[in-house]
Amino acid sequence: MRIRVLLVDIKNALKKFTLKGENLKMKSMTGYGKAEFRDEKYEIFCDIRSVNHKYFNISINLPENYIALEDMISKLVNEKIKRGKISIRYNILSKKKIDLKLNREYLISYKKLLQETQEILDLEVSLSLDMILENAIIENEIEDPELNEIIFLITQKALDRHQNMAKKEGQAMHDYIKNSYRKMKTAMANIKEKFPLYKSKIRNDMEVKIEELMRSKLQEEDYRRIMLEIAIYIDKADVTEEIVRFLSHLDKFQNALKIPQAGKKLNFILQEMQRESKTISDKFKDETVFNHILMIKEELEKCREIVQNVE
Repeated sequence: MRIRVLLVDIKNALKKFTLKGENLKMKSMTGYGKAEFRDEKYEIFCDIRSVNHKYFNISINLPENYIALEDMISKLVNEKIKRGKISIRYNILSKKKIDLKLNREYLISYKKLLQETQEILDLEVSLSLDMILENAIIENEIEDPELNEIIFLITQKALDRHQNMAKKEGQAMHDYIKNSYRKMKTAMANIKEKFPLYKSKIRNDMEVKIEELMRSKLQEEDYRRIMLEIAIYIDKADVTEEIVRFLSHLDKFQNALKIPQAGKKLNFILQEMQRESKTISDKFKDETVFNHILMIKEELEKCREIVQNVE
């Protein structure tokens, strides 16, 4: 009766777990949860640990008698965890009386083999009773149909607690990344605003240098060549396309924050944003935007470190 009550309690808790937290999209790949069950027949312990990994990688440490449950447990866990390295350990203690019996067939065969050995070697062979009984005793197990269900449900309870931890950490990561998104968007808006002035400054500086060159003796051919090189230089210093691409990636980044299991996608978008920010930094060398570019690079680095642990 007590077991049935526990099973009902666990099932009800699992229903609540399924309903709550569905709106929490981001989860950490790092988590821990444990559960235990005790009654007059059994003590069962289960703990689940996980760390970040590219794929779903699970290791289940079950006693040999329960290996058949591994596939079912793996599918259960994979319903909740899509990516990560998961380790599940069990400790199952039975308080039931052990019913032992002799393996008569083994003993008869052993006796026959021993007699044949003595005849061939013409030797008196003496063996201790402990050595003989080591493989001759059989534990007469009575299968308990409720035990598999208890193991399964205790796993669900440990997984419930694991997921609560993973979601709590995931929410903290989401909040940080969302704040980084706002910072980067503001910083890039400032860079975009200041670039036309920087571009005009380059052009004006070039015109001054041209005026200086004009005072020297230049052929018309030289003048045209210089003007062409200046135009090419100014074009190469243009970061308009990079800014547009960065802001586009930023929008994709914001959208990816709203979907589950977005760790890989977020990491890819951050790589593209890092590439664009490096190009902008190389081209837009002006002290008025230095702090903005530096802040974007720092936030991108922090975000990439965080999303390595996002499922």
